[in-house]
Amino acid sequence: MAIMVVAAMVAVKVCTANPSTIPAKIGNLRKLQQLQVENNHMVGSMPRSISNISSLWMLNLNTNNLSGNLVLFGYPE
Repeated sequence: MAIMVVAAMVAVKVCTANPSTIPAKIGNLRKLQQLQVENNHMVGSMPRSISNISSLWMLNLNTNNLSGNLVLFGYPE
C-alpha cells in the first residue's frame, strides 16, 4: 500500500487483493478522519505513527491478520 501525503485528505479506504502492511507514513496524514482497511488480509502490526492522527474518529480493521497493540492519540499505552 503506497501512501501519498495529501494535506487535505480526510478519508482513506483501502481495497487490495494482495496482503500487505500498513506503512508508517500513514501517520503523516494528520487531518485524516476515516481509515478503512477492512477485508484486505493486512499483516503485521499497526504502525505507532497512527497515534499522530488526532482527528481520526473512524478506524475499520475487520478481516485482517494484524497483530500487536494499537496505540491511538489521547489514550495511554
